[in-house]
Amino acid sequence: MQTPFGLVLAYVRKDPELYEKIRKGKELKDLILLANIAIVFNCVMFGAVMGTYTLSYQVAHNAIKIPALFLFALYVTIPTTYIISTLAGNKLKLGQTILILSLSVSVMSLVMVGFVPLAMLFYLTTQDYTFVVFLTMFIASLAGFLGLSSLIRGFRATSKDQWKAPSAISTVVLSFAGTQIVWLLRPFFHVHSEFIRPVKSNFYIAMFDFMAENQAMSIFFIVMFAVFGIIFGIIAAERYGLFKYRTDRQGHQSQLTGYDPSYREWNYPGYYGRTGSDKTTQDVNGPSPSEGTSSG
Repeated sequence: MQTPFGLVLAYVRKDPELYEKIRKGKELKDLILLANIAIVFNCVMFGAVMGTYTLSYQVAHNAIKIPALFLFALYVTIPTTYIISTLAGNKLKLGQTILILSLSVSVMSLVMVGFVPLAMLFYLTTQDYTFVVFLTMFIASLAGFLGLSSLIRGFRATSKDQWKAPSAISTVVLSFAGTQIVWLLRPFFHVHSEFIRPVKSNFYIAMFDFMAENQAMSIFFIVMFAVFGIIFGIIAAERYGLFKYRTDRQGHQSQLTGYDPSYREWNYPGYYGRTGSDKTTQDVNGPSPSEGTSSG
């Protein structure tokens, strides 16, 4: 029987059997349950570690808040993603959409668990609140990027040419919902008499104010975010075929920046023929092997 941890690893490793189950809609309820269990377990672990910064009842509070944060963000995203992507022509069923989103969020939680030893080291040995906040933001942002990358891969592997709409919608909604829920569930590091503080302002205004008060640390982490963003952007572009072409019938390959008109087929979905009509594209690329044989 598959375990929650094993399921997340199978999704990350692109296990053919798992992706086939998603495409055919098999065992969706069991897989969704396992993915949600993985989210809860990983988030409880990371939340408890966050609470060690104060070594108080904040350990228990954060062990509840972090799973709630991830699950709220996940299930707020599902209706918008499913309805808008369906209107855009996507054929995935509701269960398939829920599973892909759940698995992607479980990837985020797994990445955060990977930082537990490092995070605990700084939470226990550092009293600088600003540094702790930015460190946690960095870990969460990295986990979010990798989770959203797996989200795009999941939709692309199961939706054929209709993966862009659900990927874009779920990325935007999950990002905005997650950040606002973070703000609603505060505090995470301060010892406070209330489990959740009264609603005031929003995440983005509060973050800009915080960065304005801590400019040196903000600049340092912004540079780090930019560097990692560029690196992972290049990796994502390579992975999703933005820089590559498919090998043609004669074994040729090419890159986007070095286009050779003699190569006929592109590795970017739906790109072939976009430069003009099919006749124009055929004239530019030259006759196919079959055409050349028949004319001879």
